[in-house]
Amino acid sequence: MSAYVDALAKLRADNTVEPCAAEVGCAPGCCTGDDVQVTISRIVGALVLDALGPEWVDFGTFDNCREYGLTFSVPGWQFCVYEHRNSDNICVQGCPADQVQPYGPYGGGGKWDVLARAQYDCRGAAAAALIDGLRFVNNNPGATREQVRRAIEERQAAR
Repeated sequence: MSAYVDALAKLRADNTVEPCAAEVGCAPGCCTGDDVQVTISRIVGALVLDALGPEWVDFGTFDNCREYGLTFSVPGWQFCVYEHRNSDNICVQGCPADQVQPYGPYGGGGKWDVLARAQYDCRGAAAAALIDGLRFVNNNPGATREQVRRAIEERQAAR
């Protein structure tokens, strides 16, 4: 739990977060003083903790100048979740740990090459996809991105 709390505090400190005003019609749960990226990280991180427990995953932060948030690491892999800058979808991204770039765990070939996506404000669906990915690589540490993507898609289709 401490790693999650510490990473969330770092994320908030590294990004200027202006408190939102209820009168501007912000989304439910938004008025915590967090912006959208931090809200996504906070909620998805809490859902991951509830589902897997603190011993399962290590938390950190990433920032690529447009998208930022928490990272979720298990042995051999790192994932992140964020709101996409062009679509407002919540994206789950990830790659093997030895392929993580300085700006985050973007292992795909472009900005649309993600492991999973959920519609805006569907943080529970994004968390479920992330949890599916974390569980899959825990059981298949040598998995490729394509195998992880397929495993997540299969679990999503089964829901």
